[in-house]
Amino acid sequence: MSGDRKKIIVVDDNHVNLTTIKKTLSDMYDVYPALSAEKMYELLDNISPDMILLDVEMPLIDGYEAARILKSNAAHRDIPIIFLTSMNDPRSEMVGLSIGAVDYIHKPFVAPLLIKRIQTHLTAVEHQKLLKERSVSAEEQTSARVGEIWGLQNAILAAMATLAELVSYRLGASAKPSLTERCVTLLLDGIMKKGLYADETAGWDKDGVASAALPYDIGKIAISDPILLKPGALTADEMAVINTHPRLSVDVIRTIEAAATGNTRGFLRHAGAFAGSHHERWDGSGYPDGLSGRAIPLEGRIMAIADCYGAIRSERPYRAALSHDEAVKAINDGSGTIFDPALVEVFNEIKDELV
Repeated sequence: MSGDRKKIIVVDDNHVNLTTIKKTLSDMYDVYPALSAEKMYELLDNISPDMILLDVEMPLIDGYEAARILKSNAAHRDIPIIFLTSMNDPRSEMVGLSIGAVDYIHKPFVAPLLIKRIQTHLTAVEHQKLLKERSVSAEEQTSARVGEIWGLQNAILAAMATLAELVSYRLGASAKPSLTERCVTLLLDGIMKKGLYADETAGWDKDGVASAALPYDIGKIAISDPILLKPGALTADEMAVINTHPRLSVDVIRTIEAAATGNTRGFLRHAGAFAGSHHERWDGSGYPDGLSGRAIPLEGRIMAIADCYGAIRSERPYRAALSHDEAVKAINDGSGTIFDPALVEVFNEIKDELV
């Protein structure tokens, strides 16, 4: 028997039928006869057939039950089965096809017709394998492309986060940007678990959106040290300069976005929303645009809470770091004026994870 020929198991409890079928097919295929379903299972321990021709009417285990057992086994379920039977009624044929057989041939069979049907189904199986291989190849190529996009996105993020860390360094070594990031992640997780603002978060990837929050204060890199590091109260003019940092942050992000493509642009849009609107207030008294309520992007409403928590817990040139409880109180005191009250409720559910 040739190793590259298709292998076919023929199962029939009639010796004459087995001999006839083997003689008909042996010129084209390697044929393995079996007088019962039990013998077929023994053969399957040693060979992997390309097709099984299965008689329906057999003692002990009939063809239908044998096929059900095959289809329940992951190692054998994809082997095409053709039922051979002397039964000639539509109901029997429907039963066979519903089990998962690819064809149903009546005995006595016509040799050329049997050969043609076997060829047709084996060719179909080959085409399916080819399509699957091409699909896998396409998925691998797509995965590689997605990997390139994420690599670019992460490179952009790394550069921007490094600049943002310079802001933290200038503000003081004990600043806690990691608390802000942690707060954003926990808030996003809580929002999505509750189904809160589902219309605004539709299509969001939680981890990707959380990453986009990192460079939210990058515009402060353009604020001069005498203002940014001033230990005392700021003048009105100095405060006006400080208040430009959201727009400066957005300008940096938009410059990168203009040259970006695909998923990276979506990531940068989230980054711009975090940066540009985290100082807006729920009651409309914030900056830079005086937005209120749900007119403020959800990213900005989330970051407003996270930024407040991180800032209070961090040391600043003009004060020492404050406690977790003080930060929690400040956020709850600002519910409905500074902060989105629904998000403050989510914050209260996750606050203990920030300790």
